[in-house]
Amino acid sequence: MKTILITLARVEDAVRYARYAGLATHAAAAHGARFLTRGAPLETLEGQMGVNRAVVSLFDSPDAARTYYRSQQYQAARLERLGAAQFEMVMAQYTEPEA
Repeated sequence: MKTILITLARVEDAVRYARYAGLATHAAAAHGARFLTRGAPLETLEGQMGVNRAVVSLFDSPDAARTYYRSQQYQAARLERLGAAQFEMVMAQYTEPEA
């Protein structure tokens, strides 16, 4: 069952976040992820989370997404990000678009 990993971020330090993004991108590629969208600008239609960045990644399975998140590569990237951005990261089952 394919899984999407949704990341919503409020970036506070663009330079440090860029370092994180480079490392996280390499980690995701190493775990077979495909990016469906990443970046900005965003338009908030509802809510006040203050999010200014969104990334949606597609993985082959929930286990693949978890393995990516728990990997040494991603955890090293995550350490770069601490203090540079506030994150919400969730997994959801991917549903193929109808024809």
